[in-house]
Amino acid sequence: MSKKVEVAQRVLAPLNSGRNQEALQEAENIIKQYGDWDVGYLWATSAMLELREHERARNLLQEGLENAKRKSRICALMGNIQWKTKNLRDAIYWWVQAIHCQEAIKDYEESPYLYLHYVADALGLSDVAAALIERVDRIRYSIRLNATTAADLGDLARQQTTPGMRDVLVGLCGRYLKPSPPPTDLSEAEVGLERALHQIESALKNHPNPAFSLVSLGLQTTQYGKKIVWRFKTGGFDAPGTMDDWAAANFLNQKLKPIGVTVSGSDMVDSARGNQFFEYDFRTMRTQPAVDPREIGRFIDHAGIVDVAVFLSDGKRAVSFGRERSVKAWDLKTFAESHVISNRHLRGMLGVRPDANGVLLVYQELFAKPSVVRQWDLDSGNLSDVCQLNTQTIGGLRNAVFSANCRVMLVVGDKKIVLWSLSGPTLTSQFEITKRINALALSANAQSILCAEDDNLIHLVNATSGQRTATLVGHEGEVNEVRFTPSGDLALSCSNDRTVRVWDLHNGKEVRCLRGHTSGIWCLDVSADGNYAASAGSGYPENEKDCTIRIWDINTGSEVARYVGHSKGIRSVRFNRSGDLLMSASVDKTVRLWKLQ
Repeated sequence: MSKKVEVAQRVLAPLNSGRNQEALQEAENIIKQYGDWDVGYLWATSAMLELREHERARNLLQEGLENAKRKSRICALMGNIQWKTKNLRDAIYWWVQAIHCQEAIKDYEESPYLYLHYVADALGLSDVAAALIERVDRIRYSIRLNATTAADLGDLARQQTTPGMRDVLVGLCGRYLKPSPPPTDLSEAEVGLERALHQIESALKNHPNPAFSLVSLGLQTTQYGKKIVWRFKTGGFDAPGTMDDWAAANFLNQKLKPIGVTVSGSDMVDSARGNQFFEYDFRTMRTQPAVDPREIGRFIDHAGIVDVAVFLSDGKRAVSFGRERSVKAWDLKTFAESHVISNRHLRGMLGVRPDANGVLLVYQELFAKPSVVRQWDLDSGNLSDVCQLNTQTIGGLRNAVFSANCRVMLVVGDKKIVLWSLSGPTLTSQFEITKRINALALSANAQSILCAEDDNLIHLVNATSGQRTATLVGHEGEVNEVRFTPSGDLALSCSNDRTVRVWDLHNGKEVRCLRGHTSGIWCLDVSADGNYAASAGSGYPENEKDCTIRIWDINTGSEVARYVGHSKGIRSVRFNRSGDLLMSASVDKTVRLWKLQ
């Protein structure tokens, strides 16, 4: 497995950063080496879809269905392709096939159930739609399509409806999703339920959870018997529900232990693994450490990987970008979403510059040759164009960063690096590049640039002439992030070699190497006073999984704090201006806020 993780890293890096042709080549190499591994086909197909090669993607997935051991995700993706090409009949066929595969091995993933829910709803099959969305919530609670995507799918269903579609969905519901018949004798189960309720109350009283607030907990009588119901609050998320496995794993960091049978398939008290009552075992079934008390809240409204999250300069709000192609603004005190940009053509967020009441966004849209820089006013919700970046001249865009005073923007493409003065805005300088750049940073005075190339080297470049003034040599793996200190005397970098390095920019020498992470390091930030750095693990490889955030004293090189909470790799860490808070965004689809010691 470790070998597979190693080869997977070669395709994930370009795929996550939009280098689709490169990702496709690496994925095809994986398929040649591991022809029975479904993820190779999935990654290759994802790259093909970004390149709009739908027919080629279909052919590759057909090959995957013949060779891969696991079929369900391939079937689900085949359905997505048919939907994107407006062929809903075949999309339904493949989504249903994905569900057949999942139900056969009891290994669930929510997407085919979710898509078919919207189809059933559009066709007027309310009972089927309710059963499908109930299954979705049992797999991953409250995941939904955004309004635009849901409307598009519903419109297509109404346009292409056939009697066969209805029959297939009704049959699927009858086969897998019909409620279990209620038991006739509930006395023993209800005794177990009462006992479980008292154990939960006692455990929550004796082991309070800082990130989790229980509003109410009790037994509710239904027409079939009783169930445990609760109301919980964490950050800005406040909702009623049943004490199910998803809630336990996400908010109590616990597993569940079966104690009986469910009273009803429609009154859910069970997890997705079977129709049973559950109790919590707080002593023997703990799967991860208790929630770090320094975690003061989390934002959980993204449906995809969160690539970046930043503080606004007012210190009261934050903005985050998720792979479901939405940008969300939210309140740091309530963790409630205030504004959202949801655009199915939003390809990737290149840069974010926070202002007092708005955000400057640099992003790409599918099918649009120039990329846009737009001002997002969070008071009115309006978007206004600031300037356009010609990708034909610059090449496919990779990244965009801003000077400390936010007056200069630096953009890197496949062909050129360009600097814009945002006071105009006007193009102030540009110069050619010869190698792919993984990471870059702009000094506070906008006079110097740090460029990390894919050969593990970091170059210090004059921002006006494009001339290299120093080369920083030392990393043994790809460099993923670089930062200047506010004074401009030092630079920091993090790498897949699991180190953070501090460089003296006057002589180009390494000052110190910060070691401690057991996985590659994806992201890095420097505090406003220049004394501390934060770095976060990628979560790879799985056998040495490191999803921690570590705080370093830049002057001594010592690790002064470590934060544990994310279950998957971390894509972004940011200090706030006052240096008392840290925000992290992760592959686990959450943004977390930490109180610094």
